[in-house]
Amino acid sequence: MHALLPPQELRETAVRVGFPTAASEARGHDELEGRVARAHEEFVASGEYTFRATAVHAQQLNDVVTFRWESVVTQSGEVTGGGLEFVVVAEDGRIVRDYQFVGV
Repeated sequence: MHALLPPQELRETAVRVGFPTAASEARGHDELEGRVARAHEEFVASGEYTFRATAVHAQQLNDVVTFRWESVVTQSGEVTGGGLEFVVVAEDGRIVRDYQFVGV
């Protein structure tokens, strides 16, 4: 499962127009594959943006891994956004849950 919490401004807009939350979820292989494919097409395939881990190193505590990332304009190197990833892993190392907090 991948859960996305968008930036505060988008969450406030969603609540203002009647949505209880702006968070979105993708569950199962098909939904996850679709989510990744759409994100790749929108942000990476054109070459306009790249994504990278920030200088803060990933940390793991038991079955939880956290890391920060940022989106960068490929041509200029300008940072356009980023967030915090909170990942729960199984004993075999596969991701069980992936929580993405954009803009934090």
